[in-house]
Amino acid sequence: MGIRSLSDIVHIFIRKTDTFGCSSSSREIQLKSTLPTFCYLNRAVRQALSPRTSNCCLLAQCLYISSCDNTVKRKTAAEYKRDSRQKYTALHQHEQSLDTARRKRRRRDTDVRQQEQTADTGRRKQRRQDTDVRQQEQTADTARHKGHRQNAEYRQPEQISDTARKRLQHDCHSVADLIRQFHTAVATGPVFVCTACDQLMYKHSVQKASIVRSLPLSVTQSVLLDTVSSDGVEYICNACSKYSRRNKIPPCAIANDLQFLAFPSHLPTLTVAE
Repeated sequence: MGIRSLSDIVHIFIRKTDTFGCSSSSREIQLKSTLPTFCYLNRAVRQALSPRTSNCCLLAQCLYISSCDNTVKRKTAAEYKRDSRQKYTALHQHEQSLDTARRKRRRRDTDVRQQEQTADTGRRKQRRQDTDVRQQEQTADTARHKGHRQNAEYRQPEQISDTARKRLQHDCHSVADLIRQFHTAVATGPVFVCTACDQLMYKHSVQKASIVRSLPLSVTQSVLLDTVSSDGVEYICNACSKYSRRNKIPPCAIANDLQFLAFPSHLPTLTVAE
């Protein structure tokens, strides 16, 4: 019969002699699905028959459960936590409001706000040193811009603002202004040397190479050649800068073996005008 211990024998005997009610659905008192072991039953019998206790219902409480029992069920830790949060929801909301107001007051201080911005910028730079993270950000940004620009209502204000920005930048309202802008741009001549491709550029076509050097890029070691222009500053052209910022070697860079040939020794020395 699969009997393993004295508790199994007692359980079989109890279930065979259970006579409360005619069916389990109509019983006011039902036998528990899981009965106590023999040692606990024996202890309950001794306590029920003890002269000090004289509780004849003690054994029945161990074996039977009432269908209309209103005893409070013991809560689990998760239930206690959930009830506590529901009870103190208003208190939590009040604490969150106080915390938000405290942070707002604290950020009114310019120094505190500057420290937070500096820390946040450093954290983003550190995170964007990872090539995969930077690629994911660029892909998401490109997709977001494409989604926005499919809407004509979004594209129209963007074009208007872009046109206004260009007009303000060039400050040109007539052909005379355009001519004046051109003469100003080419006044110094193409005397600025790109440290990456070694080409001569105008002032508006180059930027300081120190900006690219400050970025954590491995390609700068081979692309930037420390070439200094006549004013003592190292420059890089806008085209080479665009590729270098992507950690790629520019197509026209000297690093691609595109350097100029050595000046033949049998030719005379040329002047600056020549």
